[in-house]
Amino acid sequence: MADVRVTKAFYDLAERVIRKPGDTFSVSSERLDEIESKLPGFVEVIEPKADYSKYTKPQLIELIEERGLTLPKRQNKADLIAVLEG
Repeated sequence: MADVRVTKAFYDLAERVIRKPGDTFSVSSERLDEIESKLPGFVEVIEPKADYSKYTKPQLIELIEERGLTLPKRQNKADLIAVLEG
C-alpha cells in the first residue's frame, strides 16, 4: 500500500471519482503501477514521515549533521526533532 498525491486532475475509472491536484489517497502497488503506466506524472508517492521520537539523541544528531542542518544550542530531544521536521 502506498499513499499518493494527485499532481494533475483526472477521472479515476476504478473508484469513479474525479481526482484533483492536491488530493491524496491510498493505492495498492498494482494500482499505482496501473495509474503510472496509463497516466504518467499524474500522481506522486508520498514518502512516509519518520517517527523521530523512536530515535536516540545520538541518532538525531547524526541525521542533522548528515543533512547539513544547524544543531540547536540546546540539544534536548524535542529541539533536535524540531530541527529535523523544520
